[in-house]
Amino acid sequence: MYNILRNWRYSIAQEKGTPAYTIVSQTGLIGIVNEKPRTKKELLSLKGIGPKTAETYGKEILEIIDDYLK
Repeated sequence: MYNILRNWRYSIAQEKGTPAYTIVSQTGLIGIVNEKPRTKKELLSLKGIGPKTAETYGKEILEIIDDYLK
């Protein structure tokens, strides 16, 4: 799942012309992979995931997790 999320983050960063860490930090990615949150509330509880990240990318992140776990 880490590679899937990392590639997703890189793709978004390329589209926006911004560094990948501004999309989701490395700490955030690791937290997502370790905890596999299923809700926005769980996502927000992770270190490195703030309200802006959860609001902007939360739905996509949770979809990636759901797809991975299926």
